[in-house]
Amino acid sequence: MDICVLNPFFYPYKGGTEKVLYKVYSRLSEKHNITVVTSAPKGSKKSYEDRIGNIRIIRLKSNFIYIPKAPLPFVVMTNLDNTLKDINADLYHINNRFQYFNPTLKVIKSINKKIAITIHNSSPKNIDIPTDKFGFLYDYSWGKKLIHASDLITAVSKDAILSTVPTVDIKRSKVIYNGVDFRLFKYHAKSNPIVRNILNNKYPKGINILNTARLTTQKGQIYILKAVSKLLKENYKVNVIIIGTGPLYNKFIRFAKMHNMLENLRIFNNIPEQYLPYYYNASDIFVFPSLYEPAGLALLEALSSELPVISTKIGGIPEMMKNNGKYIEPSNYEMIYKSLKSIINNGYDRNIIKNARKLMIKEHNWDKISKQYIEQFEKTVKF
Repeated sequence: MDICVLNPFFYPYKGGTEKVLYKVYSRLSEKHNITVVTSAPKGSKKSYEDRIGNIRIIRLKSNFIYIPKAPLPFVVMTNLDNTLKDINADLYHINNRFQYFNPTLKVIKSINKKIAITIHNSSPKNIDIPTDKFGFLYDYSWGKKLIHASDLITAVSKDAILSTVPTVDIKRSKVIYNGVDFRLFKYHAKSNPIVRNILNNKYPKGINILNTARLTTQKGQIYILKAVSKLLKENYKVNVIIIGTGPLYNKFIRFAKMHNMLENLRIFNNIPEQYLPYYYNASDIFVFPSLYEPAGLALLEALSSELPVISTKIGGIPEMMKNNGKYIEPSNYEMIYKSLKSIINNGYDRNIIKNARKLMIKEHNWDKISKQYIEQFEKTVKF
């Protein structure tokens, strides 16, 4: 089968959707012809092709429009619609409904090809008033029309379907959860010496509390900092490790300075994936206080790495974590503080950790997930 994958960003760009696409299509490209159409890096003066493994990638010269508070820029790719027409794939897989509009839809329909759409990001809710309103208006005016026009609808959680897909289309929507590389993200008895030196030699020793996410309002990291500042005032030896980039970096640094906890905060970015497991292993507790989360890959990595997890009970999180972690309310740093204090003082049930690991292997296996995608694609093309 010839499949054309549409997303404004692709590997080596680091993002949740991009990781999913790379993991799935690296596997599908072993038996199928995969072409990804995406943006060329910012500053590129022309479009070009390259390959990653068996995946053909067309990177189009693009303009990047930065919108205040938006997690990613809006991307205008040159010659997009003609490129899609020339590819003439059996199925076109859209992975970002905020980037593709009626002209693109018409081009694909004009050559009588099938369209699949995956909901990686559900309609915004409880982030902030401007973001929530923009998301609602966008989906009302266009997003849900694009979903309705697609031949196949998949989503990364049941919650993403119920909160985003038009009511008339819910019954024909399929859930395909995100996965985790459980062979990579697992408990390692020996830590990597480079990571060990970074974490132990330059910073105070203590309980390491990890969060892996973009530094944006919706990820809720500020509530971790507030909870930890309270623990530090009670003389607990705790540190916060955040792996991610984003617009709130300076805000977090200012908060840490104001609360005399700068030496207890470490923010890292651009960590190669092969090193990420060592950061999980060098940590003691994972906190995931997102205000909005259709399906968090970092949560799966933490559960697979056998870390105690504290997380908000929102979006697709309960579908993935089930009863294998502590739940907190959104925007409630007091609950994070109490949960951290309980784990530090009383320990954590190892059976919960082991059950989480088993769940990741059984339900969030990338091989299984890739098979689910291709089965749905083949049914769609056939009918």
